[in-house]
Amino acid sequence: WLKAFLVSSALSLPAALSAAKMESRDQRMFVAGATGYLGKFVVQEALGRGYKVRALTRNKARLPAELAEIPQGINFEVVEGEVTKPETLRGLTKDCDILFSSIGITKQQDKGVKYMDVDYSANRNLLDEARQSDSVSHFVYTHVLNAEKMLHVELIAAKHRFVSELKKEYEETKKIRPCVVCPSGFYSDLEEVLDMALSGRVYVFGDATQLVSPIWGGDLAPTILNALEQRQEDIPIGGPETFSFMNVAELAKQAVEDGYAGEGESRTVAISSVPRWVTNMGVWLATKLTSQKMYGPVHFISEASKHDMSAPNFGAKRLLDYYREKVEEHKRMVRLGSENPASTS
Repeated sequence: WLKAFLVSSALSLPAALSAAKMESRDQRMFVAGATGYLGKFVVQEALGRGYKVRALTRNKARLPAELAEIPQGINFEVVEGEVTKPETLRGLTKDCDILFSSIGITKQQDKGVKYMDVDYSANRNLLDEARQSDSVSHFVYTHVLNAEKMLHVELIAAKHRFVSELKKEYEETKKIRPCVVCPSGFYSDLEEVLDMALSGRVYVFGDATQLVSPIWGGDLAPTILNALEQRQEDIPIGGPETFSFMNVAELAKQAVEDGYAGEGESRTVAISSVPRWVTNMGVWLATKLTSQKMYGPVHFISEASKHDMSAPNFGAKRLLDYYREKVEEHKRMVRLGSENPASTS
C-alpha cells in the first residue's frame, strides 16, 4: 500500500580547497552511518582527500563490499558500536577531529525503534561522546531541507531537535562547530518511483507541480566535504537538475519504456494522480492503524511534496542516467532469476 502514496558544479574555491586538502592529512574523521547509502561515499571521499577515517559499524563481519575491500591500517579503521547504546561508544571518537553522522531510522532495523530513539537520541549520544573526547572540533550532520516547515512530521521533529541542540551547544561553548547539510532528496529514495514504473503505474500526489532537486550520493559526499572545509554551517544542497515531482515520474516512465524497447518485452507505464484529500486521509488513517515504521516514510513524503524542495545545484550525475542504470540492473537480476530458478525459490 505504500506505493499508492509514494510518489558540474560544486562548492569549490580551488586555492582554498588545495590548502584544506593539505590540512586534512593530519585530521581523523569519525563516520557514523558508514555502512549506509551516503556513509560509504563519505568514507571513500574522505580517504581520497587524505583524511584518516574511523568508520563505525554494528558488526565488522557485515561490512559492505565497498568498505571491506579497503585495507585497514593507520589511515582506515573500522570499530564496532551501537549508536542507540551510548556505553558501546565510549572512547571511539578519541583523537578524532571531525564527526560525520548520517544516522537515521532508515538505517535501523530494530523492532519498536522510533524516530526520537535514533534521529534524535542516537545522534545526541554521538555528540555527548564527541564532547568527552575533547578532540572533536566539527560535527557534520545530514538534515532535511525545509525542516522548519514540517515540524509536525515526527521524523523531522526528531532531526530538528538534535540540530537545535547541536547549534545551541556551539553558541554556548564554541567547541564543536556544526556543519548541517540539507539535501533536497536522494536518488536512492526516488527508486520508489522507479519501482512503481517497473510495475506499470506511477502514482503521484495531486498535480505534482512542486519542485525537487535530488542528488546522487556520489555527488553529495564531495559537496559535503567542500562545505566542511570551507567552514559552512548551514547549506541546502541539490543535484545538477531541478524537477517537478511529475517530471520525476515522467523520467521513471522514460527509463523503463526505453530500457525495454525493442527487446520483445516492451513496457508501457501509466502515471496516475492521487487527489490530495485522498492522500491526506490515507496518511491520517495510517497514523492511527499502523506503526511509525509503516506510516512515517509516507507521512514525510506526502508533506515534503507539498513544498518547494528545490535547492542550489551541485554534482553531475543526472537522475535519468541513474534510473537507466537501475533498469539495466533490474533486467540483469530478472535474467539471473530465470536462469537459476532454484535460487529464487
